[in-house]
Amino acid sequence: MSLRGMLQKAGIVSDGTNVSIKGILSSDSATPNYIDSVGTTASVAYDFINAYTGKVITTGDYSSLASKGVTLVAANNRPVSYLFDDAGAALAAADYRAVLSRVLFTLDQTGQVTVNAIRGQIKMLTGIDFSHADAITSCVQGYMELEGTGARSLTGRHSCLRAALEEGASGTTTVAASSILAGLDITLNSTRTYVETGTFAGIYIGISGGTSTWANGIFIESSATDIGLDVGAGATGMTFTGAFTNAALDFSDVVLNHSGSSGPVMMRAGSYGSPVTSADPHQSGMIRLYGRNSALTDDGTGFYDRGLFVCLKSTGAKGLFPIAGLAEVETTASGDGPTAVMAGQFISHLLNTGSKLANSSGTDMMCASWFKITAIDGATCGATSKKAAVWLDNQMYGNNAAPGEEYTIFTTTGGLKPDAFVGFETTSSGWSNLFYFDETAYNQEPVVSGDKTGGNKDYYLKVNLNGTAYALQLYTV
Repeated sequence: MSLRGMLQKAGIVSDGTNVSIKGILSSDSATPNYIDSVGTTASVAYDFINAYTGKVITTGDYSSLASKGVTLVAANNRPVSYLFDDAGAALAAADYRAVLSRVLFTLDQTGQVTVNAIRGQIKMLTGIDFSHADAITSCVQGYMELEGTGARSLTGRHSCLRAALEEGASGTTTVAASSILAGLDITLNSTRTYVETGTFAGIYIGISGGTSTWANGIFIESSATDIGLDVGAGATGMTFTGAFTNAALDFSDVVLNHSGSSGPVMMRAGSYGSPVTSADPHQSGMIRLYGRNSALTDDGTGFYDRGLFVCLKSTGAKGLFPIAGLAEVETTASGDGPTAVMAGQFISHLLNTGSKLANSSGTDMMCASWFKITAIDGATCGATSKKAAVWLDNQMYGNNAAPGEEYTIFTTTGGLKPDAFVGFETTSSGWSNLFYFDETAYNQEPVVSGDKTGGNKDYYLKVNLNGTAYALQLYTV
């Protein structure tokens, strides 16, 4: 019986016409052995139609010893090759798969199985090193070669590696707890210690030559995900390194459809009803920013840094609060509650003995906060509006809140004696009154009607008007 007949009888080769086999399938000869033609009516060259209990095709032995597999040599650096082309003609509309490996499941699987339709594996024995800086190993490579230097137009989807998940339109798929359904699954199974002098990453995006760069390292299509990036517990959730010519994070094209305090925002940590919790007894915080500037010259634009700058603009009737803080003390679990509650804290500090504050011809200012209101000539304020650089408001209720002291302004000093409690300086306008009590306050304490007669002139308050000292006499009441 011929070799072809034996292969057909064994069910390895189907009965197609015009099938010719040159040479034999196992040979030490240098002459290539191949199937030359399958004609025009045969469906396949090889057709393994039975469910074999053994291996269908194998090269060498699955071993961890040398010379047990097909030997890789520079003269034959791709011993197994599948080469295809379009034969110089445009392809008809279809879904082409140059190489297809499919696993079909027809029953529920309950065992602890691992199934890979295709697996690329590289094994390095104990002590094996790679020492060349340009060495590359990859279990699977997707390689797209766009040849030439002329212009090219690409329409559609083109990628070196594509993962596609397809499922029916109806029904529900439940991903069980601690389980994964993913377009790309990258795992690490190791207990070693990795010393990262280079880059050790689950996903690495780089360039291997040329001057071009990826327009987007990772791009997530609009409405493609419920959560664009979900980072679990770890030492650091996200790190930015290197020099940026623009912004490390850019929200410029974000469109927010606000729907209240719990609606869409650019960044969120918890919500009012479910805040981020902490039991840390040390000084901490949700956001910490540290920076240092060593510039010694002014570029003429203001010569200062803003650690946090927020600018809100409006063309409507909605109020603006560029920065808002709310500190609330809930029911205290035990003890007397916190020792300090401040919605904001601002400190300016000359830190070292060599620290300096400028002595220039301008206003060299050191303050914890600068508050300013301004309006351009022609802007309009309503007749009942109130304008103030600072609005202070006390609203403590109930007898339990009465103990202790309460002030609208509480000030302390230490170190050098300040020149004054309040300093006044103006460019032109001055102030109409030192204090103004409107119709709701003019007859309320501390304003008391009637003449003050009698009493001792025990004290007076010092006031300085342009270098001349004056006194505001105080009488006992």
